[in-house]
Amino acid sequence: MDNDEIGGVIRFVGIDGNYYNITDVQEKTEELKSYINNTLPGILSDLQGQLDGVIEQWFYSEDPKPLNTDPTATPNEPAKGWIDADTAAGTDEEKEKHLGDLYYNTSSGKVWRYVKEMYFTPPPFAGAVPGRKYRYVWVELEDTELAQALALAQDALDAANDKAKIFVSTPYTPYYIGDLWVQGSTGDILRCKKERLTGAFNSGDWEKASKYTDDAALTNFINNNFLPTVSDIEDQIDGKIESWFQTTDPSENWTTTAEKRKHIGDMWYNSSTKTLKRYRQNPISLIDPSTGTVIYNFSWQTIEDQKAIDAYEAANQAQDTADRKRQVFVSTPYGPYDVGDLWLRSWTDSTRVARKDLYRCITGRTSGYNINDWAEATFYDNTQVTIDRGIVTAGTVQLANGNSQSIVAGITGGESEAANEKEERKVRIWAGASKVNRFTAPYRVLQDGSFVATKADIKGKITATSGRFKGEIEATSGRFNGAIGTPYKQLSGSSTQWPGVETGMNMMIISASQATVGVIMPIYVEMDGIEADIINVCGTDCLITMPISIDINNDTQPHFWYRRQKITHIQLGANCGRVRLKAFIKPGTANVSWTILNTADLQLVQSGSGKSYFVKSI
Repeated sequence: MDNDEIGGVIRFVGIDGNYYNITDVQEKTEELKSYINNTLPGILSDLQGQLDGVIEQWFYSEDPKPLNTDPTATPNEPAKGWIDADTAAGTDEEKEKHLGDLYYNTSSGKVWRYVKEMYFTPPPFAGAVPGRKYRYVWVELEDTELAQALALAQDALDAANDKAKIFVSTPYTPYYIGDLWVQGSTGDILRCKKERLTGAFNSGDWEKASKYTDDAALTNFINNNFLPTVSDIEDQIDGKIESWFQTTDPSENWTTTAEKRKHIGDMWYNSSTKTLKRYRQNPISLIDPSTGTVIYNFSWQTIEDQKAIDAYEAANQAQDTADRKRQVFVSTPYGPYDVGDLWLRSWTDSTRVARKDLYRCITGRTSGYNINDWAEATFYDNTQVTIDRGIVTAGTVQLANGNSQSIVAGITGGESEAANEKEERKVRIWAGASKVNRFTAPYRVLQDGSFVATKADIKGKITATSGRFKGEIEATSGRFNGAIGTPYKQLSGSSTQWPGVETGMNMMIISASQATVGVIMPIYVEMDGIEADIINVCGTDCLITMPISIDINNDTQPHFWYRRQKITHIQLGANCGRVRLKAFIKPGTANVSWTILNTADLQLVQSGSGKSYFVKSI
């Protein structure tokens, strides 16, 4: 910061992940948003295998039935209607028509796909071949991107009757306002603007879904990256995705078809070439002419999406794990997890807006879970300042004082701070010192939430579990609840005791040797207003005196006071004799005197000479 100006390199981050100078204008921001909201749900229809040329998306607030994990459950809508129709017709035609349909739970955000699943029945007798049958079930898709796309579809489409159609060939009636027609890679995406329930197709019922310009990069990502990912995750047989961070091809160790199929959907980030790839089974397989067996073909597909590449670079920068791979969680993470692991998080923010974000682990944990262990999966370069849609990101911001011409305060994210830096040195905000001296600044806030303030004027409610006060405490109203006091300091030595504020003014005489030497009360002015409580639990009387020879006729001297009577000393009786005293400065004196508060526990006694008095326990 210099003369109220921001110096250095300032760059803006575009929606494509690239950096732009301040003169660059992102003209396609709104067009890109329109493309995702209005077009992406239609492109999902590119999934193949439909008998009727249409994939339907179903939106309900409960999970579908039957699931592949519970195939005997009683079906609910929409599958119930298909099953009832087929039962009446004695065919599977209706269920076949709906293979590939997607079901979105509007409450949980989970997605299922309707599939035909083969299963085996027990053999009728020993040695017989098990029977092979098929059943129709819903299979959950563990894919956050697909769930997000369907959530967009739910918002963008007119989901009348809890569904919206996407036609991949010429539409046929009935079709409704909001239905989509994907004409293919060279055609347009059209939206139904006029409902037609019967009769022939009419092209006048359809119009372009949105006025968007051709964005070849985004279209290429959706067609070549996004849709294959949906298919790949459906083909997963071990239910997880692994991310590999290494310069050599991890698939070289996958030698069997079964092993390769386990890794469908795995991601490989080459930290040397900065390339990101996904492992997939190619749609076209070969047949060995000599044996007739199918030869499956697997390969790595390059991901061109810069945001995805940046996320994996952030994970790679976080920590190099021993096995060169990281976990990807699709639900709330649970330990063990390590720095650099990823989490596809579906959540609702404080404004009740449903969010779907990619997070990375910044603090490892062997068991359990803590939300603060995770941060958004963006790699922030603290060597430059960036302004991204109103958010300023920097490594350190220092504030200079115009009079001293020096740094007096600042904020830092740690810059080159070591990963194992001590907590007391993780100063994030400081004031009253230069950056190099921030560890001893009079005001500093640490990463763990603790702070130090040598001067503080705090207004409002303070909640604390413990603390220590030194000096005077003033309260104009309110009350203290519970037991408040200073524990008694036990005295058992044989030397004269001088109680003080630092050591505690509550004392307990527990030995005859201590009672014999007695207790001397301090008289320095700093004791003004302090109370003392002394109890003698031993079997010997104890004398309490002052460090001077008291003359009760000398008004300039400090004295003990008992009911307006000056006395020379206190004789504290054995076996729990007790005295409570309070210090005060009498006008005309240079030291504090002590007045007895519990006068009912003591009685006045005249000295043997008859010229002075003292008190003793009753």
